[in-house]
Parts: sequence; C-alpha cells; structure tokens
Amino acid sequence: MSCTRESPYLLAIETVRHLILSLLTLTLLDVTGGHAQPIELSVSPRAGQLLLDRSLQDFRWDVRAQTRVGIELGAQRGAWSLALSADRAHTVQSTGIPGATVAPRVNWTEVGLQLRRHVDLPAGLSAHAGLRAGRLMLAWDPQRLSLSAPGVSGNIDVVYDDVSSWIFGPQLGLSWSVHPSVDLVGRGEISRFQLDTAYQSNGSIIEERRSFTSWQWSLGVAVHPWSWQ
Repeated sequence: MSCTRESPYLLAIETVRHLILSLLTLTLLDVTGGHAQPIELSVSPRAGQLLLDRSLQDFRWDVRAQTRVGIELGAQRGAWSLALSADRAHTVQSTGIPGATVAPRVNWTEVGLQLRRHVDLPAGLSAHAGLRAGRLMLAWDPQRLSLSAPGVSGNIDVVYDDVSSWIFGPQLGLSWSVHPSVDLVGRGEISRFQLDTAYQSNGSIIEERRSFTSWQWSLGVAVHPWSWQ
C-alpha cells in the first residue's frame, strides 16, 4: 500500500490547523482578573496499546493489540493547552505468498499536534477533551524480499515502499495531580487515516484509497516544573 496522492482529509487538516492557530491566539491573550496567566511547560512519557482497524486483516496485517510508546511536550495556559507528540508501535504484515514464512515488521510512527480544553475536578483531578492532527509514517523491515512459491519458476520479488498519511481524531483524558509538578495521565484516542490499497476481485486487481480507524489508549506521567508569565 502507498500514499503518494494527497488525502481528501487535507481540507479537514487545514481546518484543524487554522482552529489551532486561532485558539492559540486566544490562549496567549487569556487573562484572569487583569493578569496574564502563566504558561506551564511539561514533558510526558507514556505507554499503552494500539488497536488497529479489523479490516486491515483483509490486507494480511496482524491487527492484535500492539504496545505503543511515546512522549509529549506541552504548553498550557489557563484551560487550554497545546502539545507536540511522537509515538511508536509495530505490527507485522504477511506476504500472502504460499509457503512464505517471512512476515515483514511494520514500524508505525505518529507525529502530531494536540489541542485540548481542560476542566478542573475535585480531589486533584482534571478532565480534558481535544483534537489531534499529524502524520502517520509506515516503514517495513525488511523492505525487499525474494521468495519462492510452488509452481512458479524463479523467485518472486516483493518490495515495500515507505508510506505516509495524514492522521487525525478526537481524544479524551483524565489526569490526577500527585505532586505540584507531577500528574498521572490516562487518555483514549480515536484516529482516522487513509491508505492506497490493492486487492484481487473476480480475477482483476482493484486499486482504491480506503479509510481506516485506529484506537489508542495510554497511561503516562506529566512533569511540569517550568512556567513563566
């Protein structure tokens, strides 16, 4: 599968980008009682699971839950926050060639920007809801295979090109302050992305662009010892 063509989600991504810029401007101008609120910086490592769209099984992907790890750098002023995140996971995709025992590893990398609205709750808890937009990058290892198949003279060469796609979706989370500078954070996300696909139907090869969904959950620790007016 490849993603060389522009995704039809590009318009939605641009809309989200303009929304982020607009809300960032409002956040930076946010004042309480005539005094600008401080900007609080944070770093948050996290780990959880990636759950892939079941329909990816049609393209021989392993869609079982996979470990997902990442890190996030954030800035919050008042009830609004922005964060830059990077996450990694992996799965495997079999070749579909009879007798082939090698299933290339699919390295899944996401880089995104998060915009969130926070609401304080009792007992040191805080809930947040937000939007995430970014890029999904897929790379296969190994990228080239030379395989033999029953009834075929010579080897079959299989090449996997790197893939990138826009990815975006909503998220919900809950944090608990265990120290003035440390929060425990749990979060769930839903993401949408598109990939170019090819499959056989009635003896013909059909190529089409399809949308897929992934689900992510994570637990992390947010450390925020830095702030300034």
